Amino acid sequence: MVLDLAADLYRRIFYLPEPFRIVIDVSTRPPLRDDKAEAGGKREVRRVAIDPGHGGNDTGAVGPTGLKEKDVTLDVAHRVAPLLARELKIETLLTRDSDVYVPLELRTARANAFHADLFVSIHCNASDNGRARGVQTFSLAAPHDAESTSSSETAARENAARAARTGRDVGDGQDASADDPEARREVAAILSNLNVGDMAARSRHFAELLQRASLASLAPRYPDTKDQGVKGAGFFVLAGADMPAALFETAFISNPEDEARLATADFRQKMADAIVNAIRAYREGK
Repeated sequence: MVLDLAADLYRRIFYLPEPFRIVIDVSTRPPLRDDKAEAGGKREVRRVAIDPGHGGNDTGAVGPTGLKEKDVTLDVAHRVAPLLARELKIETLLTRDSDVYVPLELRTARANAFHADLFVSIHCNASDNGRARGVQTFSLAAPHDAESTSSSETAARENAARAARTGRDVGDGQDASADDPEARREVAAILSNLNVGDMAARSRHFAELLQRASLASLAPRYPDTKDQGVKGAGFFVLAGADMPAALFETAFISNPEDEARLATADFRQKMADAIVNAIRAYREGK
């Protein structure tokens, strides 16, 4: 195959299994960029991609009273975008701006095409027993990593939309407790063909800033918020991102108390504030 291009471009070539296909990812910038340091150790952050999880026929997790994850994530994203523009003068891309379904691979593709400097995927956590509570943040890790293995249930639930689209059995697509081996293989295939070491470290650092910012934002009004920590997992939506990326689990929608908080404008605004504060901290070199 020959690609006749009008200008020099950077390329990444990797394969994905079942069905086997070769992916050629071209870009006008290097896939892995060094953070451009400014005076005082600040980082260049001019564009940010905000990814409201799920959407359309993919509701995500559903709370005890019927609150849908897709509605919470979109509302939080709509609160983040104007704050970034007004307070930090940062351009923002929403991977979806309404209640529509967007494939997972298209979300990071849009972020890459936007030349985003950071990527935040917003979600609501869930557990089978409904007792778990708190805030948690993830960065991308290979599926065989020990930490990723311990987080496989969360990754399976968030990867469920892709499995359902490709015709694999994942139950109702809302709270898949069983891991999807095909999604794990695809993430592993992408990571094995990319040099993600430096990007993984920056993503982990940004995830830690986001976790700390969320706890600080919630502490005055919700002091009993549980810190579920920062972990790595094989999230398909984070694979292939050309920028530091984190998946933010705002609260456990499966827990009655957390669901009640997620239903309020106050809690959602505090989650939006946390995302903005984490981006600010990252840009300031913290």
